This record gives sequence, structure tokens and C-alpha cells, in this order.
Amino acid sequence: MMEDVLKRIGGFFTTSDSVDSVSLYEKYVKVLEAYDNLNKRIKRMAGEKEREAYGAENKALEPSFIAIDNLERMSESLDGTKMYKKSRNQVTKSIGVQIDTILDYLKNNYGVERVSSVGEQSDPTRHNILSELNSDKPKGQIVAVLQHGYTRDRKLIREAKVAVSSGVPNI
Repeated sequence: MMEDVLKRIGGFFTTSDSVDSVSLYEKYVKVLEAYDNLNKRIKRMAGEKEREAYGAENKALEPSFIAIDNLERMSESLDGTKMYKKSRNQVTKSIGVQIDTILDYLKNNYGVERVSSVGEQSDPTRHNILSELNSDKPKGQIVAVLQHGYTRDRKLIREAKVAVSSGVPNI
């Protein structure tokens, strides 16, 4: 943009012009350059502010992930209780509905999706491998998810903690 303006106004000044008009032209060029630099700086600062806001939103989502983790642990812990099987199944189903409701809300309002599931091949960019278990599954295949990971707009915001197969079957 600035180059176009300079070309347009450059034709107005010739060598026969006075020193004052040439220095005026040089001042005008400096003002245009300063304006151009200011525009670039403002755009850069706006981008930084957007990234900061995005990071703050991601941090604000963490309590939701913790709540989901706790609900899942609660559901898993019911297996060892002395509740009637029918009651236990109803409570487990109710907890599952609550988890699904939270996940749907996060997906629809923030673009948040879960990372990893049992049976997938581990990916070091999305999974934190905490242990290897003996299994007849191929080496590196996820056999247990210890804590789900999440992406937001396809960018990782929390890696999944998983256990993978060592590729050695149980004896």
C-alpha cells in the first residue's frame, strides 16, 4: 500500500523543486512508514491478545475436565460396592448421561473433543504413555485410558494419559 502511495506522489516532485518541498516529501515518506509500522504492530498485538484469551479460555475449561474425570472414577468405583445390581446400573447410567451432557456442551460451545480411545495406536503428540502392559495387542496400541485428553478446534489442550500394549502376551 505504502509503495503505491509513494509512486503516486513521487511524480509531483522534481529536481527543480525547492529544498523545502523535497524535505517535505521526505517527512511525508517517514510519516507513511511510521503509519505502516503502527498498523503492523497493532495487528501483531491483536493476535497476541487473541492467543492470550484463547489460552485463558482453555485454562477455564480445566475444571470441567476434572469434573468429568471424577464422575468417571465414581462410576468405575460402583462396581465394587454392595449395591443391588439394578440400582448400581441405574446410577452408572445416570452418571454416564451427565458426562455425555457435559461433553456435548463443551463440544457445541467451545469446540472441545476427547482424544484417544482404547484400541487406537498411541500418538506421542496426543498421548502421555504412563505404562506398558502385557497384552496380545500390537505393541503401542492403547489398552487403557487413565485420563482422557482433549482438543479444542483440533489443537491439543490436554494430552491423554494411557497404558499401551508391550506386544508381549500374558503368560
